Amino acid sequence: YTATPDPITSLVKFPFIYVPLQLADDLNTIKNSDFEGPLDFLQKVLPDFISQGYHVVIKPHPGSLSRPYNLIEETKALIYARTFNESVTILDRSVTVTRSLRLISQAAYVCTINSSVGYEALLLGKKALIMGDAMYDVGGTLKVSLDDIRKLERVPNNPSYVRSLFNFMSGHLLINKDIVGTGKPIVDILLFLRDMKSQ
Repeated sequence: YTATPDPITSLVKFPFIYVPLQLADDLNTIKNSDFEGPLDFLQKVLPDFISQGYHVVIKPHPGSLSRPYNLIEETKALIYARTFNESVTILDRSVTVTRSLRLISQAAYVCTINSSVGYEALLLGKKALIMGDAMYDVGGTLKVSLDDIRKLERVPNNPSYVRSLFNFMSGHLLINKDIVGTGKPIVDILLFLRDMKSQ
């Protein structure tokens, strides 16, 4: 699948870091991160990625087109990103999920504030740089700091935690609605959280 030629792949240089932007008024950005919006996020991560020799592929958020405030804030971020010239590729907002998954699977890293794209990257076996508090990061183990991204080779992979996380998400959060009323899922979640805390 990843070897199939794709016009987007010809635009990027390898190795690259895939950066999907989040909406400026997204509560995950406002309440669960230290970033003020997409511009602040890019200003804090782009220079470090590029100084370490990575090309950066930025995917604008498709929802920004229908939300004027978000479109203005995202446009500011993209104008800033363009100042890095050949070191950054900005994708069209219409890039499909399939093409996005292809880019994730080919990326060296995926960096996000706390978007579900980080979880998709982990599912595809990629290193995800989660910069904020993500709902899928039980215990905050995946979260990295600005200091961490200055030396990407030092960011831990932690595959055993990721496997436990997938088991938890698949077995307790992404569950069949027919068994939710039995009470068993909440008991299993509490037991899992207790076990994670003791590790």
